[in-house]
This record gives sequence, structure tokens and C-alpha cells, in this order.
Amino acid sequence: MNIGPMEIGLILLVVLLLFGAKKLPELARSMGKAINEFKRGVKEISVDSIINAEPVKDEHPPVPKLEHTAEPAKKAEAKSAAASKRGKTAKRATTKQKRA
Repeated sequence: MNIGPMEIGLILLVVLLLFGAKKLPELARSMGKAINEFKRGVKEISVDSIINAEPVKDEHPPVPKLEHTAEPAKKAEAKSAAASKRGKTAKRATTKQKRA
């Protein structure tokens, strides 16, 4: 949303027509005070939150280190190889039975 100089001028003209020339300085002063109060409040809240902040607790326990991951993989490969050999011999036996 880009606001160009024409839009800003139009907004100022509408404000001037709504509030009049006598009320504009008073309106600007009250807006400035409101902005300063808001900034002060935000700053106080951030300072209070820093002062009263509790330390962050680690909710997750430490993860144990894994060691010797290669050996279970070798065991799994050996089981897989043995199962595939059994599967091949079972297929041969069924094909021999079908031929006979």
C-alpha cells in the first residue's frame, strides 16, 4: 500500500475540514502526547520483562549418543541374505513339484 503525496494532501484536507484550523494544533499536540505515552509504556514493559524474566529451562532431556550402528546393519543384512536364499530354494522346490 503506497501512499503518495496526493493521498497525503487529500487526507490533510479532509482533517482540516472536519476539525477546523483552530483545533488542528490541539489535535496534533494530543496525538504527540499519546504517541510518547505509548512508547514509554512499551519501553517499561520490555525493561520489566527483561528484569523479571526467568531463565529458560531445558524441557528436553539430553539425547544419548548412538554407537556401533554398523553392527546391527550387518546383522540385518545377514538375515536378509539368509531369507532371500530360503526364498529361492523354496521357489525351486515348488517348481520341481509342479513339473513332476
